[in-house]
Amino acid sequence: MAEIRKVASLVRVMLRTFSLNIAFASSRGKKERKSVSAVILIAILAVSLGPLAYGAGYMILNTYDALSVLGIESLILEGFTSIAAMVIFLFGIANVMAVFYYAGDTERYLTLPVKPTTILSAKLITTVIYEYTVCVLMVLPVYILYGVRSGAGVVFYLYSVAGCLLLPVIPIALAGAPVMLLMRFTRIFRNRDVVNLLFMLLMLGAIMFFQLSFNNLLMMSGSESEMIRVLTDKLASLSGGIGQAFIGTGFLSASLRDAAQIKGLSYMLAFVATTAVVYALFLALGRAVYFRGVLGLGQTATGKKTTLAQVGNMTRGRSVMTSIMIKDMRVMLRTPVYFLNNIFMIFFLPIFMVALFAMQGVTSDPDMASLRAALEGLTFSLYVPASSLALFGAMAAGALMGSMNCIAGSALSREGRQFNLMKTLPVSYERQIAAKTGLGYLASIVSGLLTMAIVAVFIRIPPLFAVLMLIPMLLGALVPNLAGILAELYMPKLHWANEQAAVKQNLNVLLEILAGFAVTAVAIGGGIWLTSSLGLMPLAALGVCVAAGVILNLVFYTAVRRAIPGQMNKVYAS
Repeated sequence: MAEIRKVASLVRVMLRTFSLNIAFASSRGKKERKSVSAVILIAILAVSLGPLAYGAGYMILNTYDALSVLGIESLILEGFTSIAAMVIFLFGIANVMAVFYYAGDTERYLTLPVKPTTILSAKLITTVIYEYTVCVLMVLPVYILYGVRSGAGVVFYLYSVAGCLLLPVIPIALAGAPVMLLMRFTRIFRNRDVVNLLFMLLMLGAIMFFQLSFNNLLMMSGSESEMIRVLTDKLASLSGGIGQAFIGTGFLSASLRDAAQIKGLSYMLAFVATTAVVYALFLALGRAVYFRGVLGLGQTATGKKTTLAQVGNMTRGRSVMTSIMIKDMRVMLRTPVYFLNNIFMIFFLPIFMVALFAMQGVTSDPDMASLRAALEGLTFSLYVPASSLALFGAMAAGALMGSMNCIAGSALSREGRQFNLMKTLPVSYERQIAAKTGLGYLASIVSGLLTMAIVAVFIRIPPLFAVLMLIPMLLGALVPNLAGILAELYMPKLHWANEQAAVKQNLNVLLEILAGFAVTAVAIGGGIWLTSSLGLMPLAALGVCVAAGVILNLVFYTAVRRAIPGQMNKVYAS
């Protein structure tokens, strides 16, 4: 019991110092305001995610009804349990690195009167607690819906809770084992930026794998029996493959399936025993390699020498705005949250367009066939009024792509407590803001050019007309960037405990997105009205787009210029 109390105490300390310190970072008055904001945010999330949760539940219940006819409804349990184990494993790699290595507290714990296995157990349990979010959001609702539809008894729900509590242990242990070996015997993984980049590539690869795995099912338009057959094959193959990789998930699914029988208890005991064995093996491996790999991790000195040529490259002169842009780009590239929410979004729409056009040629879905016919029927001519819609559409697309990367809408917030350094630089505020806005605009241009090139190739837009479409697209892309930096000047989110808050919990990002959506809606709605009611010719439509874009950008530009001196002197990152 004394050992268990020590583990529990260490877990509480790790949770408080590693993540829950957000709650203690604010003053009393700020806590009250944050509690009100949290309630409002939860209410908004509940309203927005309600339809999604309802749709997911409806799909699961329908799938149960379809599979129960064949007597294989337990595939739902096996499939979702296996997918959850894979998701926990993928996110567990990053959490193991953060809790076991980057927390920087292991050397301090070694000075305490506790055993090494106590420290390892506390870190493993802390990591498992972080993964309970996946279980609560992804696994437990499926178990509950399955139990309600099947009329399961109390034992089923007891097994469900026990399974959710123990499910993350095996994936986390399997994720931690190779991490500990690599950190012990290699040096490249001691570089946090390299680890973050590899983790991002792994996550993107996993997302693409699941997308391709279920792509045919989502796009097929055969009979209901054919869709049920494909779904059954997908769930069976997925649960079988992942079940072999994550031992124990099969026992959990079987215990839930046979919860009403005595063999369900035997399966649950087998699952608990398997978890205990994996846990013991993880502790044994940790005692052998973990502490030797983590000690001295914070030391950064190396024996690498810098040549004179390298010194010349590092001190090569650049313009001020270029240097600021390069600095911000490097920060976004090496920070996973910024990479996924800012950099990756530059290429999201081009990737989506490629997938959209590629699916037109391989699917027999009637909706996709109608879309293909509509695209093939488009005409691009300076003498046809209907072609004016393409110019308004280009402006709408530019505004949409300008708002998706959210680089300008989080430019100051990403600085965090380093914001005060901007005040000490021998560079005017105007040039610093121009560089940060320009980086977002350049990213929007890259996304726009890629999308335009893909559309032009697949739809066969004439080169002259494609060049004309670039003009309203460029004007539309600038509006949300100016709107985003304007919101940042007045409401920068400089006080955050992790990078996610600077982007995902930033109201300015939402305002930039809303500005892009507003321009998109006005451009499409106004373009349809002008074309249908006035018969506007393409050159006249181009003039309307240019005039509207110039006016909008001038209004935001003037507002930004006027706000820079006062707001930059007023805001401080305390």
